[in-house]
Amino acid sequence: MDISICDEHFELAELFGKPVLYSNTRIDRDTVPEGIYAYDLRHGDDPGLPLQVEPFVAINHAGTIICTEPIEFGETKFIDLKGSLNFHGECRTFEEFMEDVQSNGESQSVTMGGIS
Repeated sequence: MDISICDEHFELAELFGKPVLYSNTRIDRDTVPEGIYAYDLRHGDDPGLPLQVEPFVAINHAGTIICTEPIEFGETKFIDLKGSLNFHGECRTFEEFMEDVQSNGESQSVTMGGIS
């Protein structure tokens, strides 16, 4: 069962040098606000650390990341992580993450429930 973005407590992480939220659950894409991006992580046959980031993973799902900037996949359907995912050891709700982003001067156009 997919979880609403507003009901989850995420782990704060960094992907490709940008702040992201990580959850090992599937986030319901219908609950992701416009201007926010959700991607899935895939693990290999050994369910250790995630190996790839993709728009959607059906099998070997290792988690979901939430970010304020789109990931450019180019011609490929995935990007190898190669150590590019770093966890900070802190938890945040989506609302707390957005407050952090806005207080750090990262101006993003995000709409939640009709309010931007």
